[in-house]
Amino acid sequence: MNMPTHIEKLPNAPLQEVIFEIRWGVHGITGADSGYEVAVGKLQDSLRQKVNREPYHVSRFPEGIPLPPHIVAHQYWSSEEGHYPVFQLGKGIFTVNDVEQNYTWNTFRDLVCQGLKALSDAYGRNTFDLIRVVLQYIDAWQHENPNRLDAIRQAMNVNVEVSPALGAVEGVTLTTATILDDDSVLNINVQSSVQLDTRRPALNCQIAVSKTSDVDFNSLTSWLDKSHEITSETFKKLIKKEQYGFFAAS
Repeated sequence: MNMPTHIEKLPNAPLQEVIFEIRWGVHGITGADSGYEVAVGKLQDSLRQKVNREPYHVSRFPEGIPLPPHIVAHQYWSSEEGHYPVFQLGKGIFTVNDVEQNYTWNTFRDLVCQGLKALSDAYGRNTFDLIRVVLQYIDAWQHENPNRLDAIRQAMNVNVEVSPALGAVEGVTLTTATILDDDSVLNINVQSSVQLDTRRPALNCQIAVSKTSDVDFNSLTSWLDKSHEITSETFKKLIKKEQYGFFAAS
């Protein structure tokens, strides 16, 4: 079976969530983030203009509770709480999250670009001192194999062995990290798990590209495009042809 060429969205995609996140420097142990308090309110208006929808604002913590930096404190859902996509804001952190139901790459890319413009407008500045940027895909799918190691070997191009002397394997977690040409890091995490709603065995696969140095706010679109290409190609290489063929079948 030939591996399908690039598909913007797999018909049977196992995607659970896609996340774009940026973090920027804050000051002191309290996480002073200049313009944050004003931005909390202005972001809702900015998203309404940039994304052309009415965001539903939810505060995740009671007002007045001091929070450390890089904790999401405010969510801006699509129409009502729990309806994706969602934009999230905290001191020194902003994320864009979406799920398989809505996802195509071009749609998500537009959401990120619109969200970044809305963030700039809300803070009244056109750049941020970024310390981290991440694009992460979280996938999961059920399987019928009671043997956790066999299930991974059957679905993925991964060869892992555990000595029988160590006993029966009840769970598996595999993690790799690879430095890329631009000093970004490609992280792969594979886990055996149980699907919460059906209680059936499942495999979780998280693929992320992150960068923590020389991150330019005004060049994020270019980094995003490159990182998406890397995560997409990594998924194709990681998943065996038969399993990928199932995801790609219409």
